[in-house]
Amino acid sequence: MYHFERMKEKDALQLLKWHYSQPYHFYNWEEGPEALHELLHQNYYSVFDETGQLAGFTSYGQAAQVPGGFQIQLYNEQSIDLGLGMHPSRTGSGQGLAFVQAAVVHCASLYPDKQIQLAVAAFNERAIKVYERAGFQQKLSFRSRVKGEDILFIAMTKK
Repeated sequence: MYHFERMKEKDALQLLKWHYSQPYHFYNWEEGPEALHELLHQNYYSVFDETGQLAGFTSYGQAAQVPGGFQIQLYNEQSIDLGLGMHPSRTGSGQGLAFVQAAVVHCASLYPDKQIQLAVAAFNERAIKVYERAGFQQKLSFRSRVKGEDILFIAMTKK
């Protein structure tokens, strides 16, 4: 079971220290006041496991949108964008499906009339497999510049 709470400073500071290895380093946060401000003042939630440990985070709406999605008019009033990340030590350990399912339930409770969509880096095949197992379907692909890199993304929507 996972528990969701609005992001607090102590959790944001911990999250900013997470470091993913290659090729997932793309998901690392750049520590600093701008990132801390975003986590505390945008639509971010801390996700805790049954022992109370910070297991990950979710974001909704604008906080979960990828810049390149605007160019292809991906974002609309009928959908809510979901962003999520697990603690680096938990990735690849079989916990992803339960984490994503919990995030979908939480998102749907906040935005019951919206279709849930997300954008995932195309190279992140293990996340794509988890999203598909959670009921997401690939919709389209697009490119976006993120941290100086041109990245191919896949937009996925929940069935």
